[in-house]
Amino acid sequence: MQFQGRRWLRAGEVVEIQPVEWEDFCDWFTQNYRGILTTLQRREHGNVRVARFIDRPLQELRAHRLENNVPAVSITVEGKPDSAILADVTGPDRLTLHVNDSGWPTRLVIGYGEGEATVLFSGEPRPGRTFTANSWGE
Repeated sequence: MQFQGRRWLRAGEVVEIQPVEWEDFCDWFTQNYRGILTTLQRREHGNVRVARFIDRPLQELRAHRLENNVPAVSITVEGKPDSAILADVTGPDRLTLHVNDSGWPTRLVIGYGEGEATVLFSGEPRPGRTFTANSWGE
């Protein structure tokens, strides 16, 4: 699965993800970036930007069909304790991943008929204890 990421994470580039790859990309991204701080902004008619959530840890990015058979990209982030916030972007027609010069994903643009949703990423995924070469098991 990590090997797949090399085709999408090209340092300093903007990568258009093909529709046939959306499910694989979302699975790979979730597996590798769960916990990364995530912000969702939507731009619709008249360039009005609306933030759905700001700096919430990512739980899942998923490309799928909703119960009514409408295609969607769903972003799930942590909400208050023991809850999650789900945002569906319905009718996507393109996914574009922006990667900085260090090879780190900075945003995912999800285009759809009426506008676009921009998913911004910051911080580091899966915060945890850091180990060094000198760690003696403490």
